[in-house]
Amino acid sequence: MIFYLALSFVFGSAVGSFLNVVIDRITQGGSILHPLRSYCDHCKTPLNVLDLVPVISFVGMGAKCRYCKKPISWQYPIVETSVATLFTLAFWVLSQREILSIGYLGYWFILISVLVVVATVDFKFSLIPTTFVFFASLVALFFTYFTNDSAIFIEHVLAAFAAGLFFLLIVILTRGRGMGQGDIGGFCCSSYSGQKEAWSNCAVCSVFGIWVFNKPFLGKRVN
Repeated sequence: MIFYLALSFVFGSAVGSFLNVVIDRITQGGSILHPLRSYCDHCKTPLNVLDLVPVISFVGMGAKCRYCKKPISWQYPIVETSVATLFTLAFWVLSQREILSIGYLGYWFILISVLVVVATVDFKFSLIPTTFVFFASLVALFFTYFTNDSAIFIEHVLAAFAAGLFFLLIVILTRGRGMGQGDIGGFCCSSYSGQKEAWSNCAVCSVFGIWVFNKPFLGKRVN
């Protein structure tokens, strides 16, 4: 078990490194596949293998580019560590529930990867890449359909639909200032697990969203 958990962590860190490339290039309007080699955001020097070891390269180079010595964003180790940790947790939870399989593992790895990209872009730019959200929603919809009977599938779809309506109401009432339309798809995607999970997601995400939104104002003195 320990070996497979360690393997999940290493694999997750490698996926996280790739997701950093995806995040940077989609926000800069570039292509994910071209150029194939990663490069420094500052000096544009192509990076070699030693520069791309997840987390270790960041620490070893002192959070600075090996070539131009300019600082490297903390986004890179945070995303790599987050994905690695979530992949490891997914493997452990599935094994504990005795539903570990290639299908379940692949589903959760895909969902985690997409949601990490969406969350990072949203945190940095207050924008949600809806293409990724719709892709994750479709993956969740088909996975739910093929792994449950009709009654449970309908229940899960209705739960996701209800969660979507709830947040659509927030968007309408706040005129888009409370959250954007992309958030609706994200909540639908995370709510295909069922009614209980849907409302748990709504509660947790609402509290976390309120905290993040108000954090810049918490330190300010009100006159």
